[in-house]
Amino acid sequence: LVDLGFDISDMVLSHVKRVDNIYHLEFSKVFKERFLESAFTNIQLDDTGIKKLERLWLNVIEIGETPIFISSAPKSILGLLSMKEVYGKNIKDISLCYYFDPEKHDYIQNPLQAKQGRAIPAWRIQFDDGYKVFIDNY
Repeated sequence: LVDLGFDISDMVLSHVKRVDNIYHLEFSKVFKERFLESAFTNIQLDDTGIKKLERLWLNVIEIGETPIFISSAPKSILGLLSMKEVYGKNIKDISLCYYFDPEKHDYIQNPLQAKQGRAIPAWRIQFDDGYKVFIDNY
């Protein structure tokens, strides 16, 4: 990625899977040691090199001054009980994150047109298959 001109100082490898001979790598953005979702860099590669690269990156412009509180992780995890899409999945990671949801900023029709918005604190729950859920009931 560095050879392609990408700054990798604000990204971490968050999920890897192999399908046939193609590796799928998912990188997540970090800001102040927390994930900044839903920013990502997804790469598919094989023995010959990069086959596909997708990227949706968020840039922090301003940091708010008002403290925002969020419920505890155990309380938030109880919310998973009503989500059928996570039944039978194993939790790999639970961490606090900054979460930008295009639906809450009227960018749902075209999230790539988002110019600004507010990221809120949320619990980022990642499962061992790479699926992620964000619980922002602060």
